[in-house]
Formats: sequence, structure tokens, C-alpha cells
Amino acid sequence: MDLTIKNKKMPYNYHTSLPAYQENKQGKDYCRMQVFIAIRKLQPCTDKQISEYLNWPINRTVPRRNELVAKTMVVLAKRDRDPETGRLVSYWQVKSVTHQPVLF
Repeated sequence: MDLTIKNKKMPYNYHTSLPAYQENKQGKDYCRMQVFIAIRKLQPCTDKQISEYLNWPINRTVPRRNELVAKTMVVLAKRDRDPETGRLVSYWQVKSVTHQPVLF
């Protein structure tokens, strides 16, 4: 039995591979938008509350929330004890817009 790997160049199919790559990025945008909507509706809220509201695992919601924080769309509202667990948790809210941007 020959276990050597031969250097074969795999053909790249632009008709299927490129749309699949772009679809993955659209999926992240969709998830980020859903997390933003959940925070806006529940604010102030914890990651656990967001996860329960969306019925998603926590490891799917926290990265999207972190991306929104990095874009300064979501800010830390307070740090307080969770009534259920007694642990110190972060509460998040949508950043309020206090001015109208000048377009011209």
C-alpha cells in the first residue's frame, strides 16, 4: 500500500466555491444583525439573555456581540449580579445616537 501524497493540483471551481465563500460572510452579517436586534429589544441585557432570546448557543452570540462592541454599536450598560446565578455579569445596550450626522 502506497502512503505517499502526490502533489496534485486540485481544480478550483469558481462557480461553486466563490459563492460559498461569500455566503459565509453573509451568514455572519445576518447573525450580527439578529444579535443587535435582540440587544435593542432586551436592553440592558446579558449574554445569557441574548442567547436564550435567540435560542442560540452562547458561543454563537458572544462573538457577534463582541463584533458589535468593536464597531461601537453596543456599549456596556453596567456590571451587576445575575439574579439567577449570583455571578457578576455584564449588561449590554445599544449605543444611543445623540446627534444627526451632517451629510453635506
